[in-house]
Parts: sequence; C-alpha cells; structure tokens
Amino acid sequence: MDQYQKIYLKFVLDGVNNHVAKSKVIAALVYDIDTKNTKTYNFCHPDLLPNCDYKTFLKLIKNAIIFVNNKKSYNYFLKNHKLIDINLFDFIEKNELEDDVSCSQYNVLLNRGKELNNFHKVVPLAIHQAIFEKEVKLYKDKFSGDNQSYCFKFFNDVICNTLFTVENNGLKVDEDVFNKHFKSKIYDGFVYSEYYIYNPTGRPSNRFDGVNYAALNKENGCRSSFISRYGDDGFLFMIDFTGFHPYIVASLIDYDVPEEETIYEHLAKQYFNLKEVSSVDLSKSKKLTMVNLYGEIKQNYLNIPYFAQVDSLKDKYWNTFTKKGYVLTPIYKRKITDKHIEDANKNKLFSYIIQAAETEYGINSLKNVNDFVSDKEVKSILYTYDSILFDINKSVGKPIIKDLIEIVKNKKFKVKTYFGNNYQELKQVII
Repeated sequence: MDQYQKIYLKFVLDGVNNHVAKSKVIAALVYDIDTKNTKTYNFCHPDLLPNCDYKTFLKLIKNAIIFVNNKKSYNYFLKNHKLIDINLFDFIEKNELEDDVSCSQYNVLLNRGKELNNFHKVVPLAIHQAIFEKEVKLYKDKFSGDNQSYCFKFFNDVICNTLFTVENNGLKVDEDVFNKHFKSKIYDGFVYSEYYIYNPTGRPSNRFDGVNYAALNKENGCRSSFISRYGDDGFLFMIDFTGFHPYIVASLIDYDVPEEETIYEHLAKQYFNLKEVSSVDLSKSKKLTMVNLYGEIKQNYLNIPYFAQVDSLKDKYWNTFTKKGYVLTPIYKRKITDKHIEDANKNKLFSYIIQAAETEYGINSLKNVNDFVSDKEVKSILYTYDSILFDINKSVGKPIIKDLIEIVKNKKFKVKTYFGNNYQELKQVII
C-alpha cells in the first residue's frame, strides 16, 4: 500500500462518554486530498471484517500532512505526525467554527445509547461514513488554506500541543474525597480535564464530564480531591502570577516596574503620595488599578506615567480598530474584529487585548516549562489564566524548582509560589 501525502482524517472512537485519553480507535476514515478518493480502514468495528491493523495504518500516514477536527484530541493518537487543525481557519479569520455535521439516524442512536462504553460500535459503520462524507464537503475549501501564518502556527503548534501535554498528564485524585464533590469518571486514580481553545478572547476554558477545572470552588473542600501521583514522595506546587494583567500592560507600554516592589505597591505610592505602603493601601491600589485599566482612566490619574502611557495605548488600539476594522494581538498577531466584540468601545477592546495577551504570554511560559521538565519528575497538571499547578516528586532538587519559577516569570512578571499535599491546602513558600 502506498503512503498518503495529504489527507483529511477522522478517527472513529469506541465511545462518547470517556475522555479521549482513555478512548480507543476502532476505525479510520481517510479522504485523499490529491486523488479525492475516500477509504475506510476498519480495525474492530463489528460491521466489517478488519481490513487493516492500527500499526500498519500509522505507517501509511507517517509522512502525510493530516487535516483533523480538533488537533489537540488527535495528539493522543498521532502526537508525532503533521497535524493541521481544520477548525483554526474559521476561528482565526472569522471568530467562528463550522456547525457540527448532523445526522438524524446518529442522533436517535445517541439519545438512546450514549452511556454505552462502546457506543460507536453500535452505530452502523455506514452512518459514520455518511457523516464523514458530509464533513469532507464542508471542509474541502480549507484544505488549500494558509496554515503558515505566525498566528496559525501559534494555535496549531504551540497552544494545541502545550495544552495536550497538561491534559495528558492527568490529575491524581483521592477517590473518596473526589466522589463526595463530583459525579465524574475516575480512570485508575486519575481524572482528565479538557481545554477548549476556540474562545473569542483566546483564553482557553477547561471542563470535562461536569467538572469546571478552570473554576474549582475554593471554599467547599473539593480542591482537596487533587493530590500527588507520587504519594508521600511528592507534593503539589503552584506558581501564581502576581498582578498578571497590570504587568502585561507594563510590558506592552515598555514600562519598567522597580524590581524591589510589585506593580500595586509601585502605583499605590503614586496614587496616595506615599513612601511606605500598608496592606490597606495595597488593597485600594489593586482596586484602583483594575478600574482604570478596564474602564475610563480618571483624569487625576493621567499624571501618573503608567496610566498616561496606558491611555495613549488605548487610543492607539481604538484608532486602528475604527480605521481598519481590526487590531492584532501583541505577540501572535491574531485579529480582533467586531465579530469578536459586541458593541465595541475603546475600553472593551482593550480588555480583549489584555486577555488575548494573557493567553499568549501564559501559554509561552507553559510551553517552555513543559520542555524544561520533559525528562524530570515534574508534571504540569492544571493551567488557569494566572497560575500553573505542578505535581512534583520530592527527589527534584530546589535548583530545578528555582529554574522552573524563572522560566514562568520570563523576565517580565512577578509570581508567588505555594506547595502542599493537596490543591486545597497549598501554603505560600519562598523558594
């Protein structure tokens, strides 16, 4: 059998109610973009005798350019292949995705049997093939789309691969505690999150099986479910960005915050004409800073250099937006248009830019961390917009952890660090 060069690929997984990390491929549907031929490779669907084994199939596509729906999910099976996420063409250009292909027969079966572990073996192979043919018609114009832009590569190669690594690491749980708070599947002592990257601001959401991992309750004890995979030989470690958004803006306006103080302390001295900042002053400074970043900057704060430059930057972005109909995000140059923002105004636009930059800076740090720890007993297990949670073996030395912190800081940000036996009981620590 000849090897493929350029294809659209769909894997048929065994079911729909397991995390993709714990799913199996039962068939592969292939559209050859060069020859326009379609072929089904059946591994174990009961409708047909197997006509190929999975390892042989992987050899057929090992050098191919492979278009897929949701690259991050396909990384579980094809991590080292040349995957292109078909969703990114419309997401980057239009801030929307194509509607899922529907099939009435499939939907009827799904309503009746979605809880079956091998549901897709119950669905006739002919239905899977019919859905696939509709997808080919829907996506065919995208097979010649530009996938070499800086922005496309960031989403396709950096975001997809980085968040796949975090997902695939899984979160070790205390099963008794977890089951008190959640009705979610546990796989050999682990649960898995699922990041969704196609959001207007670029900020990934993260939920799976009824659990919102991006917003776990801090008060009801559910976070104590999450423990170290290394048992008594491990601990959880969190790096939390301090004043992430104000520091992002400082980077955008090339503003230097003195190393010996946080940005909130720095601005408090200017808000209140102070030499020393109390905890009360610091609290007030945080509120004032966020109000002025996301809203109209009060006239009496425009004499503060930081906010004078912020105001100029807001005007610059807004003028570009009104003139061109879009602005580009700071690092990876994704367009933000009126399709992203309803009833756009200067401050709402700036808010979107900050959130986009937050993801771009945060994911960059996370990628660099994952590369650094790939050969170490350190696992990134949860990413939120302003923190990264790690599972670390106690054998990992302090110098490694210090390097980890510096990579996250990226010479731009300040962080706080926390450690503990579970996610609920993390205590601040200075390394």
